[in-house]
Amino acid sequence: MKIDDVALVDVLRCERESYRDLLELAEREERFILERDAEGLMEVIRATERLIETVRELERERLALISAGLNQTPSQPPQTLSSVMDSLSGTMAAEAARLRDEILEVIEALSEANRTNAELAQRSIGYIDFLLGTLISDDESFCYAEKSVARNSKPRLFDGRA
Repeated sequence: MKIDDVALVDVLRCERESYRDLLELAEREERFILERDAEGLMEVIRATERLIETVRELERERLALISAGLNQTPSQPPQTLSSVMDSLSGTMAAEAARLRDEILEVIEALSEANRTNAELAQRSIGYIDFLLGTLISDDESFCYAEKSVARNSKPRLFDGRA
């Protein structure tokens, strides 16, 4: 049996576009982190989760096309795109190779953007921790001691109830 070249190239095109969209979202995420825009950041995170699910489905479809074309059983490890290039027709093999290279470039850029965003988020959290530490000293507490008496309250000479 032969791999469906056209369907495989279509899936690769969709994957490339999805990865490009993920890269665009990562760049928007960086902007929102720098601007400290929590609402925008949450919107980007939700969109990223939806897009990751789309990529996951496309990857399943790609693996199914390759497995069906090679008569693989589910117990066998999946073949990589590079390992099945020889079984594709000439023009489709060239197109698949080009798409594979583009996907790898986008994934590399996406990885770098995600590393940058992780660093920015860590720095932001560190900055917030520093600010909270300067506002709240270690001996002060916003919690009450036993019997609902504030820890810093001192007994009075005259009790108002007496």
